[in-house]
Amino acid sequence: NKVPGNQAALVEQLVVEKSRHNRLLLDGHFTLLNGEGRIEPIDISVFQDMHPSLLILIKGNAVEIVKRLEARDGRRWSQQFVASFQTEEEKYAQHVSNTLGVPLKIFDNTTSSAKIVKSINVKN
Repeated sequence: NKVPGNQAALVEQLVVEKSRHNRLLLDGHFTLLNGEGRIEPIDISVFQDMHPSLLILIKGNAVEIVKRLEARDGRRWSQQFVASFQTEEEKYAQHVSNTLGVPLKIFDNTTSSAKIVKSINVKN
């Protein structure tokens, strides 16, 4: 299982980048698929070590997500699995938000990037 090692490397690099930049936007997931293909939440300590000031979750249409995943990965994905993955992702994002005391904003993937940026453009 490579998830914990990958997350540790991410946090290390994030510390370096935070020293160079005033603000960062990190694109990633709250849950991942483990080696057995099961949904695994990223350990809460990873988020604690990141010290985020805001969490964002962008949700999409399961049918469209399946199409993009199949085009990217060259394998078939179940629409039901993708929908359940997204549900688990949202539940865990809420948990991370509540545990860290950090706001969570949820957007649909049809929301324009300009609207998202305007919504999150706050001084932290």
